[in-house]
Parts: sequence; structure tokens; C-alpha cells
Amino acid sequence: MWTASNTLPDCSYFDLISKRSKVAGKNARLDVHGNSARDRMVRLFTNVGVEAVGRCWKDEEIVAQLGSEEINQERLKVLIAERRSQMDEFIDLALARLAEFHKTLTPEQRAKLVAKIETFKKWHGDSWE
Repeated sequence: MWTASNTLPDCSYFDLISKRSKVAGKNARLDVHGNSARDRMVRLFTNVGVEAVGRCWKDEEIVAQLGSEEINQERLKVLIAERRSQMDEFIDLALARLAEFHKTLTPEQRAKLVAKIETFKKWHGDSWE
């Protein structure tokens, strides 16, 4: 449990570079994205031995909140709700595309897909779920 005596004596940032399965195309803003992705990560260390790692968003307002004397919880809830809304839109699109893809599969292809996923789960254990 977090108490007033807990502190964050250190934090570090790093870039998590991952390999894509194939070269990603370009869009209206960027040229070809390449075959790798880069996520800015932050690692927090506490004085009680608890560590946390997560993706570091470049939201200037959130950064300003962290540097302020007091966090405006209501404003952060609004920002989080906006992000959640964006993610809900993405999830809806992903599910619609998955359903469209699923309709194109034959029963044999669906069975093969399920078998491949089950094999993948065996290789990676419960951490994949």
C-alpha cells in the first residue's frame, strides 16, 4: 500500500524498439514507417522496492500536472476519458475488421487458425493471455 512515507527516489527512461513482422506502409503524415517500432518507456523506482514500467505518453498537460504542486484529478479524468474514447473507437474498428476477415475464412481455415493460436499459447504460456 502506498503511504506518505513512500517516495520515488529515481526514474529512468528508455526507448523500447521492437521488430515488426513486415515493413509498415506510409500514410498522409509520414513516409514508410519501416520494419521497427519505437515506444518511449518510463521505469519508476520506489523506496520500498516496488518498481513500475509503462509507456510514457507525450501529453504536455499530463507532464505539467506531474510537475505541479497538486494534481488536478478531475482534469486528468477528462484526459483519460478522451483517451479511452479514442481506444473504444479503435476497438470498434478492429472488431469490425476481425468480423469481416472471419467471414472470408472457410471452416478449415478457421480450424487451422485456432490450432496455430493454441500452439502459440503453448510456447508462451499464460503470459500470452
